[in-house]
Amino acid sequence: MEIIKYDTRYNDEVVDLYITVFSQAPWNETFDRNKVVNMVNNHAANNYFNAYLGIENGAVVAVSLGFMKPWYDGFEYYIEEFFVAPNSQHSGRGTALMAAIRQDLLQQDIHAIILMTRRDSPAAKFYTKDGFNAEPDLLVLDSYFK
Repeated sequence: MEIIKYDTRYNDEVVDLYITVFSQAPWNETFDRNKVVNMVNNHAANNYFNAYLGIENGAVVAVSLGFMKPWYDGFEYYIEEFFVAPNSQHSGRGTALMAAIRQDLLQQDIHAIILMTRRDSPAAKFYTKDGFNAEPDLLVLDSYFK
């Protein structure tokens, strides 16, 4: 698998893969494709956007969409979305993508990756296995309103 910095010519493939991955278990989400296109485009338009693609045989098989989060001590990489094609999961591709991200960040003197995921998800197991730690003192809060 070749790992590259995000390239917008792959937008359609990224959108399709996002919908494929997150419409399956355990997420079982339903998507309006146009909304996913807008989400990806809005991420890419962010001036702190930083993302990576895993390409295999010309196709996108792994994606990390994120941004560089300013912090008092420099920057952190915040992963907003991280996903791997269903037929490429449990094959080391996600781990390879994360390793390449870490290498790229180290070259920029960035030493932290931050993300959120559901505590009971397969993703949580993946991240823990890959060296991430749950922060026991942190609480994620949200507020939805109309």
